[in-house]
Amino acid sequence: MKNVFGPVPSRRLGRSLGVDPVPLKTCDFNCVYCQLGRTWHLETKRKAFFNVSDIVAEIATGLSCSGSDDVDWITFVGSGETTLFSRLGSLIQYVKALTDVPVAVITNGSLLHDPHVRKELSVADAVLPSLDAGAEILFRRMNRPHRDLSFDRQVAGLIEFRQVFNHTLWVEVMLVGGLND
Repeated sequence: MKNVFGPVPSRRLGRSLGVDPVPLKTCDFNCVYCQLGRTWHLETKRKAFFNVSDIVAEIATGLSCSGSDDVDWITFVGSGETTLFSRLGSLIQYVKALTDVPVAVITNGSLLHDPHVRKELSVADAVLPSLDAGAEILFRRMNRPHRDLSFDRQVAGLIEFRQVFNHTLWVEVMLVGGLND
């Protein structure tokens, strides 16, 4: 399958059927700790990188092969920034209609300032945004974001999202020795 993998064991989410809706290293951050390596082209523009119906068909196949009883979560997690997929809201809604397995979205939180992104994520059962820094200078050093992004905008987006999101919100912090530890 092209966009779906697993189920894989997750410390946070149990057995997770992963869904990757963005091409490799399509991101608006270039984090010093990224396991995928360096982001060469920072991107903030949302796009429909893949066909939603193709991804939904892969999810259905993944669920039928593993059985929905063997999957604790369907987790949207990108090979970059998940919310850069402009059809994410539709994709989540299709999955919610397909199965009762809860949906989680792992994101760096950079686009939560966008009302469209907040609305799309509002139907998920859990959202796991990152917040690795406590100030702009550390945000720039650690996450190395696109020039149009700022720490204050990211924090404001998280606050605005929390005001409309009534489900599970787990803010994640990556601790890096010598930077934010």
